[in-house]
Amino acid sequence: MTTRLFKLRPYARHMMWAGPNLSSLAAPLADHGYGVGEALDASGLQAMSSTLVDGEFDGRDLGEFYAEDPQRFVGSKVLPPMAFPILVKRLDAGEILSLQVHPDDEQAKKMESAPNGKSEAWVILEASADAAVYLGIKEGISKEVVEAKIRSGRALEVVRRVPVAAGDIIPVPARCIHAIGGGILLFEVQQPADITYRLFDYDRKEQGIGLRELHLDQGLSVLDTELRPEKCQPQVIAEQEGGRHLLLCELEPFRIEALELEGAFGLECDRLTVLQCQEGFVRLNRKGESLVLEQGETAVVAAGEGAIELSGSGNPAKVLIAIPKN
Repeated sequence: MTTRLFKLRPYARHMMWAGPNLSSLAAPLADHGYGVGEALDASGLQAMSSTLVDGEFDGRDLGEFYAEDPQRFVGSKVLPPMAFPILVKRLDAGEILSLQVHPDDEQAKKMESAPNGKSEAWVILEASADAAVYLGIKEGISKEVVEAKIRSGRALEVVRRVPVAAGDIIPVPARCIHAIGGGILLFEVQQPADITYRLFDYDRKEQGIGLRELHLDQGLSVLDTELRPEKCQPQVIAEQEGGRHLLLCELEPFRIEALELEGAFGLECDRLTVLQCQEGFVRLNRKGESLVLEQGETAVVAAGEGAIELSGSGNPAKVLIAIPKN
């Protein structure tokens, strides 16, 4: 029997701005005490790959495993991407992140010789009472003014502050300036790239390094001052006795969906699909295969014919879904 369901173990990244919510994934780094800021739940990035859990492939590096046989994941009907085509992670911001921007596909190819740039989207899981993100340049402000404000240490004066609460869905297209504020735990879907141009970092010093490197020239060259994304509104795709299927966000490279499960629900997976259990637990069944996801656990479902059956236990059980379009 060909395996089509793969449970994953996240790659934990220690960050100077990390909050406490992902601390169970790894002990703080001994040299400076930084906790886990990011859990790369479904990642094929080199040196930052998730690993497979259980079964005959236990412990395998997802990026390497995918590269051995991409068709195993994407099916025979499409030309497979060279690398695992999506990145899903959780991010725990105890403090505000740097103000940054990412290139689009063409800019990434030209500037970094990379296959793609980085658009992303966030689903806010938890947020403090005064939590906010910074997203897009305020209307009517030129790139020259943005540069002057950054160089004078007043960068946040020109960026839109957007209050957020649990359940908010925020698209962040490539070329849009952004920062995640402190007191936020979120689920992020992004293109599989690690290209970040840091524009402003509040003169923070990282232990053993000092001031973190800025990338002002590159960042300003890709920045689009006209991008001011608005929060997405969920749309019902299907509703059955066993639950609801929702579209949360759709960008050119990927889409994010959700399931609210009160029983059994059939989900077509004709494309590679990543599922993460957010509340309760969920069982996945497909053609004789089965696995269970508890809260915070992630699985990859390979493309194939026939629906997978999900059965959830919770009030209701909640699952977030990421699907690459390429």
